Order: sequence, then structure tokens, then C-alpha cells
Amino acid sequence: MYYSMKYKLLLSLIFIAGIASAQSGVVKHRADSLRRQLHYANTAKDSIKILYDIFDTENSSASRRINGKELYDVAKRSKQTNVCLDMLRQRAAASSKDRKALLALRKEAGLLKSSPEVEDTKLFLDLYIIMNEVRNSSDNVRRQNLTNLIARADIGKGSWHSQVKDLYYVCAYLSVEGTPNLLADYLEKLESKINERKDLHYSIKNFYYTAAAIHYMEAGRPFRAVDADKKLLRIISGLEKEYKGKNRKFRNYDVQKYVSYRRMLFNHKALTPEEVKGYYMAALRLKNTNPTVAADFAATPRTEAFYAFASNDYKKALPLLKKVKEMSDSNNIALQRGLLEMIIEAAKATGDNSTANDAITKLETLLENSRTAQNQNLYTELQIKYDVNELQTRNAALEIEKRDNEIAATRNVVWIISAAFFVVLVLVIILYYYYRHARALSRHLSDAVKRLERERDTLNKIQTQLIKARDRAEAANVAKDEFLHSMSHEIRTPLNAIMGFSRLIVNKVPDTLVPKLKNFSNQIVFNTELLEVLINDILYLSSIDTHSPEPSAETTSASTLLSLAAQWASHKVKPGVYVDCRLPSPDIQIRSDRGSIEEVLMKMLSNAAKFTINGSIILECRENKDAGTVSFIITDTGSGIPEGHEEEIFDRFVKLDTFQQGTGLGLYICRRLAETLGGTIYVDKKYRSGARFIFTIPKNISND
Repeated sequence: MYYSMKYKLLLSLIFIAGIASAQSGVVKHRADSLRRQLHYANTAKDSIKILYDIFDTENSSASRRINGKELYDVAKRSKQTNVCLDMLRQRAAASSKDRKALLALRKEAGLLKSSPEVEDTKLFLDLYIIMNEVRNSSDNVRRQNLTNLIARADIGKGSWHSQVKDLYYVCAYLSVEGTPNLLADYLEKLESKINERKDLHYSIKNFYYTAAAIHYMEAGRPFRAVDADKKLLRIISGLEKEYKGKNRKFRNYDVQKYVSYRRMLFNHKALTPEEVKGYYMAALRLKNTNPTVAADFAATPRTEAFYAFASNDYKKALPLLKKVKEMSDSNNIALQRGLLEMIIEAAKATGDNSTANDAITKLETLLENSRTAQNQNLYTELQIKYDVNELQTRNAALEIEKRDNEIAATRNVVWIISAAFFVVLVLVIILYYYYRHARALSRHLSDAVKRLERERDTLNKIQTQLIKARDRAEAANVAKDEFLHSMSHEIRTPLNAIMGFSRLIVNKVPDTLVPKLKNFSNQIVFNTELLEVLINDILYLSSIDTHSPEPSAETTSASTLLSLAAQWASHKVKPGVYVDCRLPSPDIQIRSDRGSIEEVLMKMLSNAAKFTINGSIILECRENKDAGTVSFIITDTGSGIPEGHEEEIFDRFVKLDTFQQGTGLGLYICRRLAETLGGTIYVDKKYRSGARFIFTIPKNISND
């Protein structure tokens, strides 16, 4: 019997090899024929059609990478973006284990002009990169990243593409960690997010449902696995119609469909008898038309075994299942368990007690080992949930602390209002007292009127003189403004020339002198920028002395203002100083003069960067709902403000440190801008580890 089985196996291998050899010969002959046709192509369109046929004919990963690159280059030269995107996706699928190749493809996609298909292709490539990254990361890194991702408060926020990437990151980590329950939950969340887009490119859905069908089957969820395979088949059906309309005669999805049919027959518990028969007949039709499918049928009776068992033909199913069991991967726990359960049921139905008992023993051993693995998986899930809960508890504590601070601030406001009411009451009493005294003084008014009339005549003369002096002052002020604007232009022109020629000199000198001259050039640029800031401050000071600017109202978000300011400040800080931008959650919408707010934030950050040698600069925003205001808070670990000088620094031309650069106008301008916006700016006197400036404005201002 041993030699009989060995002989049959040898014949099967020879048969499969013959089929594969014949198929390889047909494919090579077809590819060679298409290559000859390529020499006679007159246009890029004709070349692309033939190259597509060559690409569809040769299905090995190596051939698809080479042919895909050739087709991509031709399409890029002829500016056919849709073909370029198709080849980027196909090359990614053929290079799924090569991270360097995937990153190169993602870089190429980033150079294309943005469109819905381009953005979806970038996401498709990102998913492959994530899958590769997760597979190659260490256990500790995976666990830490997974915990941080799940605990993040903004995992369901941001752009649609970023949400999909975050959710897939979690699914990829969970699939490696072996946590089927959590994985199933996040697979459903990811599917829900993907289905929000009706115009989503098919490649992303194809990617998701292929992975979901495998994960659900391994997690022992046949209904979810079958549902994923059915959706995958519907996508493939639509693609077949599309390619048929484009005359892509060599493009087919026979193997992908066959794998789905075979997987669904394994998950037959989720199918009706009619569906079982229908999918089996579909697999047989592919067997008769596709050599690769026929080779799989000849190599292993999986499809026939699953169908016979699902059809209750236990007598036929039992030997086939035993053969599949012998040939299957012993590390695939889900497949081994399913096969043993089917063998036990078929053996009992046919009265083969020996086979049933042997399978029961193996199943018990497998289940015992599986229980150990399940316990480990459960422990892993509980550990992840514990870590997540710990992070969420920490965040909740911070939120409670924030609310306590807000309550304390509200209590202070109530006390201030009460004190103000008391002061008003005292003022009313005082006014009543003075009113009574005023009545007593009324008799003196007639004499005062006469004196005033005499003084009026004198004042009229003085007024005339003042009007003349005012006209002369206004003329001088206009001349001053014209002089400042003219000098600003005349100074900026040579400054720009200095910067431009300094860079030009660096670009023209020999390479050996570049580092030194580049340092000189940077010093020139830095000091030129300081001069420009000085000029702008003096111009603004002149402007606000003449008239107060009216703020313009537009709606913006606090996160946008904070992000732009933090990005600007990151280039101004000294080495070793960290800019910490803490975005509000949820975001705060502000209707105010955006330019003035940005000016104040940048001047305060510039001031903080100037006096902070090491440590950090923290930028945050808080909403005061009761007062209808918003506060921007900038905290640094610099030299701080000496006690008693907290108000003096907002005066014009005040510099506490005469050795620091600047004119002493920045904070003065900040306060003037804050007052223009109806707000305030002041120093937090309680903070002594550096300096903390609080800039508070109304959340909404009128356009009037």
C-alpha cells in the first residue's frame, strides 16, 4: 500500500509538472509573439496595448515587475496617468516584501498631480508599506505602537485617508499579535470607514476584502469570512466586465476566483446547499479552462473534499479529507482543526471508528495546544486593553484637572464680579453724597459762568493758535510717514541685493570655500532679517500712532494658527530647544483678524526663542466658554521676567537685557494688537520656571 501511494503521488507530480511545462511553453510562445508585434507599433497607444497583453500573459512576480516598469515608462512619456497609476499598484503587489521598492513606488506616486485616483493609489501603496513595516517590526515595538494607536483620542479624526491608514495599522498589528477578537472589531471598523467612499478605487477594497477573508477564516468566523469573499467576487466580476470592454483578452482573475471558491467551500457552514453546489460547479468550470486551477485540482483534492463533505457525501469525503490532512501545512491551526472536525464527522457517519478515534485524539492534542495559544492570545488582548485603559485613565485625569482649573477660574470670576458690585454700590453712595453737595454749590455757578465766558474768549484765541500748530504737526507727520516709507523701500532694496549677491557668491566660488562663505552668507541673511523686522516694527508703530487699524473678521481654527506658528518657531529656536504645540481637542473655531493673531503669536514666539537657551517652548490654546473668549498661552523655560517688571516690558522701547538684539517694540506692538482685537496680553506672575504669556481675545468679533 505504501508503494502504491508513492507511485500515485509520483504520477500526480509528473502530471502537474507536465501541465506547468505546457502552460509555461504556451505563455513563452505568446509573449514572444507579442514582443515581435511590439516592433511594428506606430503609436504610444498601440505600444501600451501590446505591453498590457504581455503584462497580462506573464504572471510571475519577477516578470510583472519588469514588464510593469517598461509599461510605466512608456505611459509616463505619453502622459497617460491612469496607466501609470495602474502599473504603480500592480508593481506594488508584485513587490510586497521589498520595502525599498515600495517606498520608491510611493515616491513616484507623490510626484503626480493630485486627483481622486492619485490619492487612492497613494493610500494603496501606503497600506502595502504598513503591512511590510508591521511584519518586520519587533514584538516590543509592535505592542507599544499598537497600544498608542488604540488609545489615541484622534484615531477617528483627521482626513479620511489618514483614518483608513490608522485603522489598518491597528488591524495589521493585531493580526501579528494573534488577538482575533480585537482584530475582528477593528476589521469591521475599517470596512465601515472604507464603505463611506462611494467613489473609492477598487484596488483598496480588493486589498481589504482579500485580507479580511483570510483573517476571519483563521479567527474561526466563517460567516464573516464568506461575506468578505462574496464582496471580493463582486469586485472581480466588475473588473472582468471593465477589462472585457477595454479588449484586455489575456487579463483574467481565474486563480483569485478559484481561491475564493475553495475558501468558501471550507467555510461551508455559512453557505446554503445551493450556494455550495454553485461555487463547486464554478470551480470545476475554471478547472476545465485554466491550467493553473487544473494543476491545483491534480495536486490536492481540497476542493473536492470540502464539497463532498458539505454535500453530506461522507463516504467520498473521508479519504479525500485524510489525504488533504496529510498534505496540508501543520502550522495552519485553523485548517488543521477544520479538517480534523470534518474527518471525525465523516468517520462517524461511515462507521469508521478507528479513523474517528485517531482524529479525536489528534484534535484533542491540537485543541490543548490551541487552548494554550488562545490563553496567550487572551492574555495579550487583556494586556493591550489594560495598557489602553491606563492611557485613557491618564488622559481622563488630565481632563479632570483641566476642568478643575476652569472651575477655579470661574470661581475667581464670580468673586471679581461680586467685588465689582460692591465697589459700584459704594460709588453710588459716594455719588449721592456729592450730588447733595453739588446742590449747595449751584449758587456759585453764575459767577463761574461769567468767569468762563471771559476764559472762553481767551480759549478761542488759544484754539486758533492750536489749530495752526496742529496743521503744521499734521504736515510734519505726513512728511515723516512719507520719509519712513521711502526709507523702508530704499533700505529693503539694497538689503535684498546683499542677500541675493551673498548667495550668488557662495554658488560661484570653489567647493573648498563654500562651507565658510555659506556661514558668512547665513549671517548676512540673519542680520538682514533682523533689519527687516526692525523696519516693519517702526512702520507699524508709525501707523498705529496715526490711526488705530480696524480688524477684519474671518473664521479660522485654533489648530491651524497653532500649527503655523509652531512650524515658524521651530526654525527660530536654538539647538536643544523643543517646540511643543498642543492642539486643542476638539478644535476651536475663531472669528477674528487672523493676520493680527498670527503677528502676535510669532512675535511672542520670537521673544521666547530669543531668551530660551535650552528646554522647551509650549504653545497651546484654551477656550473660556463662559466669557466667550479664547486664550493662547506661550510658556518657555528661558531666563524669565524679573519680579516687578511684568508690566514694564509692554512699554515702548523697553529692554530689560540691553545685550539682547531687538528694539523693545515687539511686546508693545503685541499689546496694541491685542487691544485692537478687543483682548489683552499679560505675563503670568505665578509661573517662575521661565516666562508664560497669556494672550486672550473674544472668540467672535463683528465685521462692523
